[in-house]
Amino acid sequence: MEKTVRGNMLGAAVLESVNMVQNLGYTVLYAANYGSHNYNLDIYNEEYSSDIDTKVIILPTLEELVRNSKPVSTTIEISTGQCDIKDIRAFIQTLLKANIQFLEVLKAESYWINFDYIEDFKWFIDNLDELIKGNKPQLLKSIYGMSLEKKKALCHPYPTIKWKIDKYGYDGKQLHHIMRLKNFIDRYFYGSENFEEAIRFKNDTLEKEQLIEAKLNHYPLKAAQDFAEMYCNIIEKDTRKLMDNLTQNNEIKEEYLKKSQEIIIKNIKNKILEENK
Repeated sequence: MEKTVRGNMLGAAVLESVNMVQNLGYTVLYAANYGSHNYNLDIYNEEYSSDIDTKVIILPTLEELVRNSKPVSTTIEISTGQCDIKDIRAFIQTLLKANIQFLEVLKAESYWINFDYIEDFKWFIDNLDELIKGNKPQLLKSIYGMSLEKKKALCHPYPTIKWKIDKYGYDGKQLHHIMRLKNFIDRYFYGSENFEEAIRFKNDTLEKEQLIEAKLNHYPLKAAQDFAEMYCNIIEKDTRKLMDNLTQNNEIKEEYLKKSQEIIIKNIKNKILEENK
């Protein structure tokens, strides 16, 4: 698929998400695609067609803050897949836990920023590498925990993937995630690539080919189970080994939290000014 066509598809999905969430009455701060397109692992052929999923960050209202309401965290359907709606308070808390699925959203292939908060939110994007560097121990723990979740889900007949379990005995998407996480550790913690480089796979490489084969369930069941077990064991060993030489820096996490609070306050002030006009 040509890059321009792919980019147009991603951009259209992001804009659709923004419009749908705004129509629900929320103030959208940021929206981006997440998942396979950010890893360059999206597939479009007779066997498989990748969804385009999005994540939309919204701002809380004054009433929600006064009532101390639980931050919004919900999912809606869009024409290309799913849209994950997150209150900035919920988004930041998960981001600061170094959840790689949330970190990647700030380095997405396609994104949208509310015009009134472009400089404010760009600070999050521009300082992401510093956040990750200061939070490497948590990132490793998050990756290890995620790999175990994927291994547990490998052969579990969840309703949405039961047809795969019935047909192949396992869900190849779970296996490819485990392999992808191990590859990220190699490239980011042992190699010299930055976060954005380490999450993306280059075309015509053996690593990408193997991941696509796994995703398409081309491995026999026993091989898939053995690979999942092996890669999870390697991730566990890498985590234990690397943790000994890593330190946590909470200052940058405090900065992210502070910046998010400043954006919330700015939004409330803007809303009050609009009402007074």
